[in-house]
Amino acid sequence: MSTPQQPTTTAETGLGTKTGLGLKISGSIIVVLIAATAVFIWTNQSSSHDATGGFVEPVMNEDAKQVDLFNTTVLIPPTHDFTATSDTVTLTDGEYVDEGADMFSIVRYEYWIPPVYADIDDDNALDAMAVLQHTTFERAEFYLLTWLWQDGELVQMDRTASGVCGIETLNPVDGGVEAVVSSTAARESCYALGVDETLSEALTLSVVDGNLVQSAPALGAVDRCHPPVWYQPVSLDIPVTPRVGPFPDALPITDKYDEVRWLSTGDGASRTDWYIVQVDVGGHTVCGWISDEELFG
Repeated sequence: MSTPQQPTTTAETGLGTKTGLGLKISGSIIVVLIAATAVFIWTNQSSSHDATGGFVEPVMNEDAKQVDLFNTTVLIPPTHDFTATSDTVTLTDGEYVDEGADMFSIVRYEYWIPPVYADIDDDNALDAMAVLQHTTFERAEFYLLTWLWQDGELVQMDRTASGVCGIETLNPVDGGVEAVVSSTAARESCYALGVDETLSEALTLSVVDGNLVQSAPALGAVDRCHPPVWYQPVSLDIPVTPRVGPFPDALPITDKYDEVRWLSTGDGASRTDWYIVQVDVGGHTVCGWISDEELFG
């Protein structure tokens, strides 16, 4: 949005600065500006109220529903190496199947939860979310896919949720999409979970300042931070800035947390650029990321 130009005054033009004419011109400009402002305010108010003075809700743009997401090419964002390039898969009727040479090499992608629609980035236009399941002979993985309505088309975000072992539901809610998920720590295999662990989590997913985030019950990363059975979370005694993603420009979660716990064995054997952490803030525990540089200097 361009910045409106300021009206030119006599001080800027130099006209009439010593004759008194400048005061009259300046005064007339002020009168015109006041009148124009009054007209703008009246017009703006009338556009958001009905004839009786009641507030009129803006109409939601639902054009996203006209896009065929069952027959399209989708990104498969990385869940472990976040510097890797996303794969692509072309869906036909909501699935992709590579039969392979035998039953052990079959690869299938299909919607586990088909697209649901909600305004997840607060721009008064519907966006879309879905869950794509990737199955092979030995295992299944789940990918959260997100599309934003931008400039007349749906654009998929190159981002998913890491550490997700399953997504049970996606339900549109005010401000985003509510998801019920089971999870482990980001980058960890779901087979590392303890059999007696409680994994189900309900969270609201949104897009804030271009970041895919958990927006409720508190701001945090979409990536999960439920520790595998052999991990002992380590309370950090140094000031850190947990972020919603493993990227330097990712949105900071908070600088006023109660505690941050690093999910690590503590042996220093597995160094990486970013680490998933648990963040206690406002009575909630959310997930976040801190950099290797911040942790080790």
